[in-house]
Amino acid sequence: MARRNQSFSTAGPLLAAGAAVDVLALLVTWALHLAGWGKPSGPRPREEWSWRVRDSGVRAGHAECLGCRMAGRRGGTAVVPARPVQREDNPAGRQSEAESRPPEPAYQYQCQWGPLLSAGMAQAWRCAGLSWTAGGPVLIWDGGRRSTLAWGKTVAFGVAEGGARTCVGARGNMCPLAARVSARSTGPRCGECARLDRAHSVAADTLADDPRPYRVYLAWFGPGMTKVGITAERRGPARLLEQGAICFSWLGTGPLMAARRTEELLRAALRVPDRIPYAAKRAARAALPSAGEERAAEIAGLHARALVLTGWPESLVPAPFRPVDHVEAFGLAEAPEPVGVVGELAAGGAVSGELVAAAGPDLHLATDRGVLVLDTRLLPGWELLPGGGRRVEVPVRALRERPTAQDGLF
Repeated sequence: MARRNQSFSTAGPLLAAGAAVDVLALLVTWALHLAGWGKPSGPRPREEWSWRVRDSGVRAGHAECLGCRMAGRRGGTAVVPARPVQREDNPAGRQSEAESRPPEPAYQYQCQWGPLLSAGMAQAWRCAGLSWTAGGPVLIWDGGRRSTLAWGKTVAFGVAEGGARTCVGARGNMCPLAARVSARSTGPRCGECARLDRAHSVAADTLADDPRPYRVYLAWFGPGMTKVGITAERRGPARLLEQGAICFSWLGTGPLMAARRTEELLRAALRVPDRIPYAAKRAARAALPSAGEERAAEIAGLHARALVLTGWPESLVPAPFRPVDHVEAFGLAEAPEPVGVVGELAAGGAVSGELVAAAGPDLHLATDRGVLVLDTRLLPGWELLPGGGRRVEVPVRALRERPTAQDGLF
């Protein structure tokens, strides 16, 4: 007992000394940073490469830098390179120093004291796609990092020069061939990896023994565009948000196979499809009824007809009609109408704009060309770099107008 008390009495001063050293190291690092010796990461002018040269922008403060803000230095808006600097490991081949250096670039100082959302982005990042949570859309990056998106936030990135879009692999494994993928494709996998990814999937009907409960839903995307589908109960409405459903209602809950039979029953008896082309969904958002009751009218009628169908599976518990509207969640009520769609990304290109709305995988960005739609399914497979401003330097195409019914034969 005496030895234990002696060890505690010895450890206490050591812990206090260690904490004091940590605090002292933090204060010294902060002081060096404010003096200009703790340079931020990112590209700098050649005359500031040497470690003997102080940071020229430290007196004004760095943008989004916690250390500078604590010292009363607010800093300005971060500026990004006009063109990304070519990486040494670029698969297109190495270039000479003079060839790879962009002419008169504007430099971005990204401070190590800044928040994680702005730190370390000088390196290339790979996007894993867009997800929807209760708080709104979230961009997911390889490695698990997430970027929460909010209305008014600037979404900006450049595409690494000399690169190409490559397959993202399947089920956590890299593509063994590092196969090229079309820049226009919304699928980021090559044919072999896509088959592997769907080999054990509910969506592809290759998983029939999942014991977890599933829900059947009716989703409305626009006038005359209603579909039936299923989703795992544990996911809640995430599947509907990911699809860009404007309005939906649950139809019932039960085992996977019972949910599948109900889906087939509605397709056969009520001619309700289980798939709608995404281009049609996107085009329909431009002509949505203003009232929520109007948006829910079609699925209200189908819901009532579905519950009285013969052949309803006994193990599927019917759900009452309770429409859920996503117009506010998507930000479509106040957002300006988009004028075009990003058709594809390209090496050396850039996309930047203010987020004004989002629906499904689409981000509506206010840019120098007006409001454009960016399909985030085009991002995976590219090496992305930080960007800024509101410029768009990738191919853009016009929105496809939804065909209307012909009034007469002639």
